[in-house]
Amino acid sequence: MMPTWGRGLALAAMLVAAPALAEVPQLPTGELTATNEMVLNTAQDRLTRMTVEVYVNGQGPFAFAIDTGADRTVISESLAKRLGLVGDRQAQLHGIAGVDSVQTTRLASLRVGAKQIADIRAPILPDAALGAAGLLGIDAVAGQRVTMDFVDKQMTVRPTAYRERSDRDPDTITITAKRRFGQLVLVNASVNGQRVYAIIDSGSQVTIGNPKLRRMMARRETGDEVSTELISVTGRRISADYGMLPRMKIGDVMMGDIPIVYADAHPFKRYRLTNKPALLIGVDILRAFERVSLDFDTKKVRFQLKSETIS
Repeated sequence: MMPTWGRGLALAAMLVAAPALAEVPQLPTGELTATNEMVLNTAQDRLTRMTVEVYVNGQGPFAFAIDTGADRTVISESLAKRLGLVGDRQAQLHGIAGVDSVQTTRLASLRVGAKQIADIRAPILPDAALGAAGLLGIDAVAGQRVTMDFVDKQMTVRPTAYRERSDRDPDTITITAKRRFGQLVLVNASVNGQRVYAIIDSGSQVTIGNPKLRRMMARRETGDEVSTELISVTGRRISADYGMLPRMKIGDVMMGDIPIVYADAHPFKRYRLTNKPALLIGVDILRAFERVSLDFDTKKVRFQLKSETIS
């Protein structure tokens, strides 16, 4: 059966969290449990993003949203104030609306489950735009395989290339991606039979299509688009239009009637995808699957279908 979405999605305003700093240093791997894996219980924030408990400088836990579209972990202004942290350096941050100069601060330690990372430089961002105490970027899971389980509400972190039992499940779709600026870009995706490039962005509440995809779909639009806006993690806004994708295919999985927001978002420029149909796959689509696994080293993305979507 093909997963579908209804048309009753309210889009008064949306927050899209996909920050990226220009340079990302290699961070120490940190310690895992004796079995070399961490299984973390998750919650859901007001933007339906998956969150995990994070300890900063030995204090916490604080709810951080998992953001696979961010190469850097960030913290909110209120959390920085609570921990007595001040911005001491400037950095350029690539957000949904463009490039902004932001204050960063040094985190002596960041602990997620059994894994602890020392000496992280994190941007400090406004609470209203961030929507969480912080965002857990891919710097915190470097060299690991991350599995987001939307049914059991867990995130599992294992060594890269670890084979899970579900990998052998015929209902698990494995896709090889390309890496650009640390992100995984899927090339085995299509919309209405035409190839598109897709970036997995669990920090985005919604799925976003670029202007090239919008032009490709123009002949099929019904004229019932709704204007809205996207809010960057720095608080900047860009105009957008709400639409629907009749059919989208990821690997061998076909989905239909997918809500999408079209915008000339900065990540498409950063990933050099302005001249190709492309989209950022948000948590709205990811939640259609039981599990989504990302291995940044082997460049493998695995989607496991929910049992009710299987024919």
